[in-house]
Amino acid sequence: MGTESAVSWASSGNIDSFSDHGSVLPLPLEDILSQGLFQQVPLMVGTSSQEELMFGVAQAMDPTMLDDYDEVWDTVGVSTMFIYKTFFNWTDACDVKYANMAKNFYFGEKLGSEDLVSYLNFG
Repeated sequence: MGTESAVSWASSGNIDSFSDHGSVLPLPLEDILSQGLFQQVPLMVGTSSQEELMFGVAQAMDPTMLDDYDEVWDTVGVSTMFIYKTFFNWTDACDVKYANMAKNFYFGEKLGSEDLVSYLNFG
C-alpha cells in the first residue's frame, strides 16, 4: 500500500478531526508524486489583493458593518467562505468550524471596522 510520511495528511479530502469527509485521492500524495501520477502542466498560484471588494461594496462604504459580524459570524463567515454551498443550503458544522478558525487567524479575537482591508483580503 502507500507510504506514511510527514505529508501523508495531504492525501485526505479533509484533515480535521471534526470532518466527516473521507479521502479524495486514490493513493497517498507521496506515491502520486513519486510515481508521476499527475498532470505535468505549469501551475500558477496566487491571489488578488482585496478581491472581496467586488462583493464587499457595502462593507467598504460603511466599515462599521463589520462591528456586528462577530455576533453573526457563523452565518456571515460561512456565506463568505462557502458562497456556493450557502446558495444550495449545503453548509454543515465543518463549515462553521472552518469559518471560525479563519476568523481567528485573519482577525484575531474581534472583527471590527478597523479590519476592513483584512476583510477585503479575506474574501
